[in-house]
Amino acid sequence: MDCKCGCGQPVEEKPGGHRQRLFVDDAHKMRWHRQQQQSDQHEALLAELEQLRQIIKEQAQGHTYTSMLTELVELRQRVHDQEKTLTRLETEKTEMVSELSRLYHRLDVERRFLEDKEKLPFKSFLKKQGSPLKEKLCSDEYFAQLLPKEKRRHYEYRLRVHWHCTEEELQEFARLWRILLLQS
Repeated sequence: MDCKCGCGQPVEEKPGGHRQRLFVDDAHKMRWHRQQQQSDQHEALLAELEQLRQIIKEQAQGHTYTSMLTELVELRQRVHDQEKTLTRLETEKTEMVSELSRLYHRLDVERRFLEDKEKLPFKSFLKKQGSPLKEKLCSDEYFAQLLPKEKRRHYEYRLRVHWHCTEEELQEFARLWRILLLQS
């Protein structure tokens, strides 16, 4: 079954779950709720507009031309205000979708960082960086013997065993590896 939010991603059932899942995760559930809220607001605005049109029809039979013009001007202003509100809501929706996309990308980088399945060209990447870690590693003969692409845990092992790096240097390595993942 696909996610209820309309993203097209399949929903994975949890083993032993007693209810059928409707969404991929909580973020998709929130997206769906926001879409429903915006849809409800849009429908309410359209319903109010239709009510105003009906009021004009009813009042047109008993009012003078001048009062009808005044009411029409007021109605146009209300419609204009509602259109501005609708435009603002659409802009907010676009910004939320953009932010959600950016967060999913960052989440994917963190997932890839933790899974450590990819062999990446950290050696050549490090040579292009302006990092104190670069100075320590690139000047060592052992660094030149490393393979062009390795997994993160391979480099971490070398940093601990061969170069006796401090905790700050290991954190700098993790930061650089995430940057490399963002670029790949």
